[in-house]
Amino acid sequence: MLKKNGNRSNVDLQNAMLAIKGGSKIVFTTQLWGVPITSLRNHLYGVTLTKHKGKPKVLNNVKEIALVDYIKQMQRIGHPITLM
Repeated sequence: MLKKNGNRSNVDLQNAMLAIKGGSKIVFTTQLWGVPITSLRNHLYGVTLTKHKGKPKVLNNVKEIALVDYIKQMQRIGHPITLM
């Protein structure tokens, strides 16, 4: 299964890691496999970065659903939300 990260696949990253562990130079390996040098160094030195798109959540899913239900209930009984 190929998972795309940016412009490369995890297979390319794994192949590049194997090449470096086999003695290949980092710069040559990045050109050969098309893996960014920063990504390769991060994986070599154990730095793990997670990609999160957008802002972090303020409410968890349960609290968000409860808030939405409350707003809908208040609207049904004649007290809709007002914008300031």
